[in-house]
Amino acid sequence: MDFKNIGAAIRWLRTQRTKKQREVARAAGITPAMLSAYETGKHRPSLDTTERVLAAMGCDVIDLTNALHVVFEAQKSAEAKKSQGETESSGTRADQELIAAIPDTLGLSRLDPEEREVLGSLLPGILRLIRYLKR
Repeated sequence: MDFKNIGAAIRWLRTQRTKKQREVARAAGITPAMLSAYETGKHRPSLDTTERVLAAMGCDVIDLTNALHVVFEAQKSAEAKKSQGETESSGTRADQELIAAIPDTLGLSRLDPEEREVLGSLLPGILRLIRYLKR
């Protein structure tokens, strides 16, 4: 696991908590542009700023550690797919929206971040299987 991905982990946590950048930034006492710079990796937040951003999202260091692991595994998986010549795309925008809505539709909105990530990685394959069987 690498702390250089802290911005991606913060973004992942924020999207999992369905918080808007401006809302988190305001609560953390930073600008939305600065939060964006952290999330995109253009800048790294200080420890104090990281703590304030986490608190603004209702997260703690354990959540951040889990998010770092999720981001690391996702990057590792994407690199493996690239090396095998697979595409990173999980389908059309409509497919992506459908996949994103499935956990809530099934009443699984209270999954912890790791369970949500696992389910999210399974759903594109399930959707492809359904399409294949439907043919």
